[in-house]
Amino acid sequence: EVYRKLFEFYELPLIDRMIGTFLGGKYSAKGGSKQKFHIRNPEPNQWKKHFTPRVSQYFHERYGAILTKLGYDPAPIPVEGVELEAVAP
Repeated sequence: EVYRKLFEFYELPLIDRMIGTFLGGKYSAKGGSKQKFHIRNPEPNQWKKHFTPRVSQYFHERYGAILTKLGYDPAPIPVEGVELEAVAP
């Protein structure tokens, strides 16, 4: 319910809301994950290790306005020696 309201508030497209709500419920601490335990690595910015330059650029093109609204830098994460391509909407 919380995820659905959050995604509606930010007026995300329906498919993004559906996927986000499903994944949010599945992987939340209280959600439907079948794991018996969860250990969180406290290291910040772990997501940067998994975003390729293209994914980073696409994410920031698509959600940059939300990032700005929340006080984050809307620019893609630069990767040294990699030139970012234009990503089709």
